[in-house]
Amino acid sequence: MESKNHKRLALEASFFTLFGYGLGQVIRLANNLILTRLLVPEYFGIVSIANVFIQGINLFSDIGLGPSVIKSGETDKEPFINTVWTLQVVRGGIITAIALIISVPVAYFYHEPQLKGIIIFIGAIASLQGFNSVKLLLYRKELKQGALSCIDLSAQIFGALAGILFAYYYRSIWSLVIISLVSSSLRLFFSHFLLKGDIKPRLTIEKQYFSEILHFGKWIFLSTALTFVASQIDKILLGKLLTFKALGFFNIAIMFSELIKQIVGRLSSMVLFPLFSRYRDLPRGEYRKMVVKPRRILLLLTAIPTILLTCFGDYVITLLYDDRYYAAAWMLPILAIGMWPYVLYVSNSNSLYVFGKPQYESIGNFVKFLYMIILTPLVYHFFGLLGVIIVISLNDIPTYIVMNWGFLRENIAHLLDDLIITILLIMAIVLVLLIRMALHLGMPGVSYF
Repeated sequence: MESKNHKRLALEASFFTLFGYGLGQVIRLANNLILTRLLVPEYFGIVSIANVFIQGINLFSDIGLGPSVIKSGETDKEPFINTVWTLQVVRGGIITAIALIISVPVAYFYHEPQLKGIIIFIGAIASLQGFNSVKLLLYRKELKQGALSCIDLSAQIFGALAGILFAYYYRSIWSLVIISLVSSSLRLFFSHFLLKGDIKPRLTIEKQYFSEILHFGKWIFLSTALTFVASQIDKILLGKLLTFKALGFFNIAIMFSELIKQIVGRLSSMVLFPLFSRYRDLPRGEYRKMVVKPRRILLLLTAIPTILLTCFGDYVITLLYDDRYYAAAWMLPILAIGMWPYVLYVSNSNSLYVFGKPQYESIGNFVKFLYMIILTPLVYHFFGLLGVIIVISLNDIPTYIVMNWGFLRENIAHLLDDLIITILLIMAIVLVLLIRMALHLGMPGVSYF
C-alpha cells in the first residue's frame, strides 16, 4: 500500500512538474520572442554574461539547503526550520555583497560599462529571495508540486508582462532584469501568504542542525561550484572570444537545446530525488529495481524532444525569429544532441545524494571544467565557432564517464539501460534525418552556417 502511495504521489508530482515547466517554457518563449523584436541582440548577450556571474555566486554559495530539507527527518522541529531559514537569509546577503564587489572588474574585463549596474541589480534580488518561506522547500519534500507550479507560473507571468511593458516604452536593456525583480517579489509574497502551514521562522541558528547541514552541504557546495565552472565556462569564454551579438545568437540556440536538460533536471530534482529518498533503507539490489522503471520512463520521454530538436532545430529558429537571429539555426541541432549524456547521468545522480555520495558529481564537473578550459580556446583558434559549438556539445561526456564510475562503485549503475536507449535514440535520429533528406529538406541548419 505504501509503495502505491509513493507511486501515486510521484505521478501527481510528475504531472504538475511537467505541466508547470511546459507552460513556464511557453511563457518564457513568448516573452523572448516579443523582447527580441523590441530590443537589439547585443542586450541579450550582455545580460547573459551578467546572469552567468550571478549564477556562479549562487552556486558557489550553495550549501544544499533544499536537499538537506528533503533528506532530513527533522522538518517538524522549529529549531531546524529556523536554522534553514536563517542560513537562507544570510546566503542572500552574501550573494548581494559579492555581486557588488565583482561588478567593476567584470565590466572592465568585458569592456562593457553597462555590466556594472546590471550585476549589482540582479545581485540585490538575491537578498530578496533569501527571505522566501521555508514552506517552498517543505512542499517540495512532500511532492506538492501543484501549489509550487501555480506560484512559479503566476510570478513568471507578471514578471514577463512587466518586462514587455518596460521594453515597449523604453527599449532599454533594463527590461531584461525588471522581469527578475517582479517575479522574485511575487514569489516571496506568495510563499508566505498563499502556502498552507503555520511557519513563522526567526533569525536563529541551532548549532546541532547547523553542523548537520554544513556536513551534508560541503559536497553540495563543491559540486554546485564545479557545476558552475563546468557548465558556464563556455559563456564566460565566448563572451571574451566573440562579439556580444554572436553571443546573443549562441544564447538563443542554447536556450532551446537546454530545454531538454531543464526538463530532465527538474523532474530529477523535484520528483525522482524525493521519490528515491523513500527507498534509501532498501538493499542496493532492491533499490535499483525500484528506481529503474521511473528512470526508463524519464529517458524515453526525454528522447522525444531530443530527436525533434536535433532533426528540426533549424526550423524552430527560422519560424520563431526574424532574420537577424538566423545564425542560431545551425547551432541548435548540434547543441541539442549533445544534451543526451547529461540526461543519462542526471536521471540517476540523485541516487548518489540519497546515499550521501555527492563527491562523484564534484569530480565529474571538475573534469568537465578542465575539458572546457583547455579545448574551447584551442579549438576556436584552429576551427573557429563551428569547432567550439561541437566542443560544447560534447562537454557532458567526461562527467558521464566519472559519474558511472561512481554508480558502479556504489552498485547503482544502469549501463545496459543507457546503452539500449542510446542505440534506439541514434536509430530514431538517423531515420528521421533520412526522411528529411528524402523530402529534399537537407541537413539541419547547413544553409544558415
